[in-house]
Amino acid sequence: MTIDGEVAASPEGSADPVAEVAPAESAPAEAARVRAPLAPELLRDLRVHLGDLAAARVAVLVPPDDAEPLSELADWVRSTYPDARVMVIGYTTGSLVHAELAAAGPFDVLVEDIERPAHRKRVFAAMFLHLRPGGIYVIPDFRWAKARPSTRAVERWLWPYLVELVGLRPQKRGKARWPLRDELARSEAVGRIVLDDTHLIVTNRLPALAKMREEEMNTVIARRHSDDAVLVETLPPVTFHARCRLRQNTTPSPEHQPTRYDVPELSLREYRDVTCLPGQVAVQGNLALPDSFRHIRYPRLINRHFGQLTHTFVDVPRTRTVEDLPGTYFYLDDELRSHFGHFLSEQVSRLWAWEIARQRHPGLKLLLSRRNNAPAPARWEMELLAAAGVPAADVVSFAAPIRVERLVGPSPMLSRPSYVHPDIARTWDLIGDALESQAPDREYPRRVFISRPPDSLRPCENADEVEGRFRARGFEILRPELLPLPEQAATFRRAEVVAGFGGSGMFGLLYCRRPVHVVVVKSVAYSADNEYMISAVRGHRVDNIVCTPHVQHPDGHSSVDAFTSGFRFDPEVEGPALDDVLNGLDDNRREVQPAPWDKARDRATPEEETQRLAAAKKRSAATKKIATARPAKTEAAAPTPTREKAATEPAASAAEAAAEAARPETAEPVAPRRPAP
Repeated sequence: MTIDGEVAASPEGSADPVAEVAPAESAPAEAARVRAPLAPELLRDLRVHLGDLAAARVAVLVPPDDAEPLSELADWVRSTYPDARVMVIGYTTGSLVHAELAAAGPFDVLVEDIERPAHRKRVFAAMFLHLRPGGIYVIPDFRWAKARPSTRAVERWLWPYLVELVGLRPQKRGKARWPLRDELARSEAVGRIVLDDTHLIVTNRLPALAKMREEEMNTVIARRHSDDAVLVETLPPVTFHARCRLRQNTTPSPEHQPTRYDVPELSLREYRDVTCLPGQVAVQGNLALPDSFRHIRYPRLINRHFGQLTHTFVDVPRTRTVEDLPGTYFYLDDELRSHFGHFLSEQVSRLWAWEIARQRHPGLKLLLSRRNNAPAPARWEMELLAAAGVPAADVVSFAAPIRVERLVGPSPMLSRPSYVHPDIARTWDLIGDALESQAPDREYPRRVFISRPPDSLRPCENADEVEGRFRARGFEILRPELLPLPEQAATFRRAEVVAGFGGSGMFGLLYCRRPVHVVVVKSVAYSADNEYMISAVRGHRVDNIVCTPHVQHPDGHSSVDAFTSGFRFDPEVEGPALDDVLNGLDDNRREVQPAPWDKARDRATPEEETQRLAAAKKRSAATKKIATARPAKTEAAAPTPTREKAATEPAASAAEAAAEAARPETAEPVAPRRPAP
């Protein structure tokens, strides 16, 4: 049987794609199969496909429990096509196999021989696009051994799925939800389908780029053993507890306001012959490099400048002409070009590696794209880069596709909302010191409120009323974008209390070397808690006044309309909470102290942290055992030990007391407390 386009033809001439194909309903899900010798029909079809392609790329997926992965089909290809590149992979986790295939792909033939029919749909969906256009996906033993002789019985997992994909072809991807869009993309990719008595062959029709995560790219580098990509340096994983103290009139979000950050290993890599497009698009061969994605820990890697195919693949960008750019370049592009907030939070977080890379390449230049109608990067971009130690002469911008001879790509130290590395403070200090040194020597306000332009996203409907409340408490209302960068840095550094509407205007908090009191007024739908992540490193005290937006996120999903929605500060609901914060300002005139920073614990690996917690539990259990053995007192039971009394407990060591004191007060409510929407 052959399915090509939307037409199916069986040997009897039927146009029904499932004609005379009876699923073996009586067979168990994991029925044992008898390994048959390679069918002559399969070898014939492979010869027809490979033809004169002597140096074909062939991958064979075999069961993961094979001590030495072997494949009769791989041996046949090697003997028939001595110049073919054949790799046999034990199928384990999808991410690892994805990286292994990406390292050697795209393939002319991909053989699925893992002997687990129930997994075929999942494996096919994840691996099919590792084929080049015209490449074939082969399952050698597609027929159940116990099938009735009178039927052409096939397994009941992948075959119905292929028929379903063929039926989806008239639809377009459009703006459907991701699962449906993925299926529509696969339906476009599936070409000719050949179902023989024993085997299945599916032809791919679409070119694709494999998305690479940070750890997957390092696997690719290890497998390739070439100078196309080199791992220059890595920073070990870091676990640290947020140093800020948070109060909020709604329940804090564990996802966006965690008390602990597990920072993954960060890498500095070099690539050769990389095609770069404006908007943080970096492509090498069949790979969409990890440097193309801002949210590198998201379950799905997304860049709006890539056409999304599936969870692990994107479209190949269309480029008419590509200009060659010789030399070595430090990659600092961003999906959102010349955006102040994204520059400070995302692009600055990669500058930790600038000096390391420049020592390796003294003639190093910095590369970023500019907006189409701009002749050069914005002035403020150049000022921030100069403050970070990158002179204007070393900055190269582009607005059209280019092919870079050597590209240096660092992992970010901040990736919202997943993690922020504590060492990012060094880069923030470097920029803040350089800017403040250029600021005029004048009086700066002790209390500032950072307002937003009236035509900005997420406007506060009654901003004047909110600003009036702060003005009455001695705050100076500022629009930081109207100030030179040096004065912005000096304003944040010399203030004692920084309040404002949530957004990029508040990101100047990263300049502050000492902790300050932060008050943020924002919408609950605005989930980008950059102020919290900055404060987690700097040790600021944060009071969040969370308001109800005009547009809410739908249940179980996020919405751009909700994220950018305006909101209204309700004096009856949020007013008492804000008054409580403002009334306490004069009572807290003393310098803000951050949560203690336990260096030993912050540098611990996840395994070490687990061991530390297990040891603490063991000591706690021993303490309880000792306590129960003591004679009971006749007085009333003693109250539960507080944090201040922890050091006086009998079995509490100094290390335990320090660890307890280091835990930030992230759940302290601001009255009145209301449930999260």
